[in-house]
Amino acid sequence: EKALSLNPYLTNVWVNYGVLLEALEKYDEAQNAYLESIKINPKNTIAWYNLGNLYSQQEKDEEAIKAYKQSISIDKEFSPAWYNLAVLLASKNPKKAIEPFQTFLKLQPDAPDRRKIELFIEKVQEAREVTNELWESLKDVSAMYLQAMYSYELGDLEKALEQLEEITAYDPKYFEAWLTKALIQKELKHINEFMNSFEKAISLKPDDPSIPYLYSIALQEVGKPKRAIQVLEKSLQKHPNDPNLLYSLAILYSDENMEQARTLLEKVIKVAPDFSLAWYNLGVILAKLSSKNKAKEAYKKAIELDPNLAEAWYNYGALVYKNEPDVAIKYFQKFLELKPDAPNRKELKEFIDVLKKKNKL
Repeated sequence: EKALSLNPYLTNVWVNYGVLLEALEKYDEAQNAYLESIKINPKNTIAWYNLGNLYSQQEKDEEAIKAYKQSISIDKEFSPAWYNLAVLLASKNPKKAIEPFQTFLKLQPDAPDRRKIELFIEKVQEAREVTNELWESLKDVSAMYLQAMYSYELGDLEKALEQLEEITAYDPKYFEAWLTKALIQKELKHINEFMNSFEKAISLKPDDPSIPYLYSIALQEVGKPKRAIQVLEKSLQKHPNDPNLLYSLAILYSDENMEQARTLLEKVIKVAPDFSLAWYNLGVILAKLSSKNKAKEAYKKAIELDPNLAEAWYNYGALVYKNEPDVAIKYFQKFLELKPDAPNRKELKEFIDVLKKKNKL
């Protein structure tokens, strides 16, 4: 009040004053404060928005809608006004709420209640008749999902799974619930259910190659490498240059079909030249195929990209110790520096001593 007495033309001070009056439940005075701010600056987005909220609380819906629309006309990217307008329309005329909800989601793609909004839009678009109570009747699946995650973090896997089952039954398109459910089913060793849930998750995000990639890793962990190969090969038909898919398939092929593994790793390096593990595993394959010089080049490149890749240091030393014992010593010592708790530490230190003696001779 002192600030306004000194300068009654401070439009934002009027807005703050209105907020304070609302908190004191002096609604008529708050309304006057917002209107005073608007009088000074008719393009004050926040003043119009706050006025809309005040009208909405007083169930003056038509006035609230006008205020929200005025706020949006001033700043089309002011997402809270789009959201509150949509919620108000949802309780009066659900079909008219679709556009403001869609605009809100474009502005706030990570909104906590995104899935509830999407469900509302789907149900309105699908239904021949929709009730004005539809928005309020929808379950907040995002909140349900957070509860399930809380149970999971507490270690109550069965309860978390039960909560996730409820979510996917209510909303079969809730991707995060299917993915989390799959991971829990894997932990509980419900293998068939785990596979079904993961494949449902993939179907909900067919353009995201990271999902089949994660699925292939999980399949290997439960002892289903052949199924992992099938998943990766199918996904590569859609994402032929995805380095993670190519790399995972190469690793699965490395025991039985080294030439195919080599081809895949070379493709990985072509599309992702900084993929250090691809260079390292290419070195492993080339060494097995007796391409010693090319294997050395691959290991060197892996080390260049990731100097902490201990196995590359070790493998390079193992390749050259016969003809270049002094070089091998340096690489073995670097390996031990990076892996001081290596299981073969004692044997390797003894071997380094042998190489040192040989080098002196």
